[in-house]
Amino acid sequence: MVRYIVSAIFKVGRHVIDSKDIRQALYNRNEQKFNPKAKARGLHLIEITY
Repeated sequence: MVRYIVSAIFKVGRHVIDSKDIRQALYNRNEQKFNPKAKARGLHLIEITY
């Protein structure tokens, strides 16, 4: 799921989709909208804050 979200954020930055599209896809559980997934290489969890 993280790789789909990262892909979506990249697409928003490139003006391919709107941030509202992300909200709608997550609400509808339709991660296919964000294909292709971001590559796993280079994704690192830095910190978790509660």
